[in-house]
Amino acid sequence: MVSTQTPYNESTNPYVLYGDGWVPDYVEIVSRGYYTFLAVYMTVLFILSCFFNSVVIVATIKYKKLRKPINYLIVNLAVADLANASIGCTIPIFTNAVGYFYLGKYVCQFAGCTVSIFSIAFTWTWSIIWNTPPLVLWDGYVPEGVGTSCAPNWFSEGLR
Repeated sequence: MVSTQTPYNESTNPYVLYGDGWVPDYVEIVSRGYYTFLAVYMTVLFILSCFFNSVVIVATIKYKKLRKPINYLIVNLAVADLANASIGCTIPIFTNAVGYFYLGKYVCQFAGCTVSIFSIAFTWTWSIIWNTPPLVLWDGYVPEGVGTSCAPNWFSEGLR
């Protein structure tokens, strides 16, 4: 069987040059301009994410009227996204600027794991924390808006 992959050598793959043999064979090496574009693009995403998520968090802290249980879900998403951007954008900014993942296997594993956790587990855990009490303690879930969907009864004063 003939391999269709380009053989790795020092001129096409910097991982060979630095001896990091943990990179999968399917990793492509693209043009320098593409890596530069990705570094700039990730920088823009990082700045926008930090700005808008910080606005949500600061506004909720500053204005007492916004501190309601339903808004805590939004704040949680802002915190999770801010944490995700801190790791999920900064590391790719630097590695795209260089043109390959030069930080090693353990940083790669850390970045992949934390981005996945902040994208999934953190939000789900926070959501479970805030959405279980209405089901168990409060007046549960009731129709909202025009009465065609249900949400936690955040406005009830008493417990069940």
